[in-house]
Amino acid sequence: MSYFGMPSVDLLGEQIDAVLSDPSTTHGLARALRTAAWEIELHRYHHASQRAWPDGRIDQEPSKVQIGGGTHRIEGFFNIDAVPPADLLWDVREGIPLHDDTVELIFSEHFLEHIDYPRSVKSYVREAHRALTPAGQIITG
Repeated sequence: MSYFGMPSVDLLGEQIDAVLSDPSTTHGLARALRTAAWEIELHRYHHASQRAWPDGRIDQEPSKVQIGGGTHRIEGFFNIDAVPPADLLWDVREGIPLHDDTVELIFSEHFLEHIDYPRSVKSYVREAHRALTPAGQIITG
């Protein structure tokens, strides 16, 4: 859906920026709008990767994966995160783009507190289980 040829999410982002720049915007509203603006940014990253892999599965089949590592990257792990500098920019609240039964180890720490409970957490665990090999492990801290 668009408004005058502009994708609606871009229009929404511009509107949020305009309200945030208004000095009369209250603290509570500004806080909520900054969160919405952040989610729009995550949506843009995710949507760009989703266009590259429309079936929701990447070409690689890494054996060790780090989810949500941010700037703390672990040598030898394929890093999936919603923001740079990940190997793959992907919002795992929308699923994990790995093939079934291909990953030996999934590691994440200081990640679960950034997604909604119970819906997103349960979806993450279900997706991690799907991607793990039968003897695979998930380590979450």
